[in-house]
Amino acid sequence: MTPVRAAKAELRKVIRNALSSMSPEQKQSETESLVMKFLMCPALCTFRTFLKSGSRKCFVPRFDGTGMHMLRVHSFEDYNTLPLNKWNISQPESCDGREEGVSAGLDLILVPGLAFTKDGVRLGRGKGYYDSYIARCLEAGLKPHLLSLSFSCQLCENIPVTDRDRNVDRVILP
Repeated sequence: MTPVRAAKAELRKVIRNALSSMSPEQKQSETESLVMKFLMCPALCTFRTFLKSGSRKCFVPRFDGTGMHMLRVHSFEDYNTLPLNKWNISQPESCDGREEGVSAGLDLILVPGLAFTKDGVRLGRGKGYYDSYIARCLEAGLKPHLLSLSFSCQLCENIPVTDRDRNVDRVILP
């Protein structure tokens, strides 16, 4: 294992422990703050306008053994019918003719992570799904706005990175 990989694995353990140590009250308080800040985010102003007009498209991740796709959901009802994957995330069972985000011109991605810096350096869960997908977007000439939400215990001074790791444009903190 390379030193960077080992450092990432250790940081993942530290952050998972910090997350599991959060009290229910702290999680609730920080979640409420994150939701409010997320809804007020300037990157979402255009999104809300389009959402109200009905012309906005929404995509959800679909993970398989080879990578990730962002597939269109047509409505909240459509989303609610999706089965849960092994990570308890709703996703289409297959690509089943759904529009893919790269070909649709995806312009905003809510990127999960275990740890973040204030500058947008991100530590994922170690599979590289989002980093690879973001790279595909960039190769296709897209530059979606990359946004992440973070509990306060997920904020780090430094995160070890490789050239494959992709930063986010903005980290929203409580």
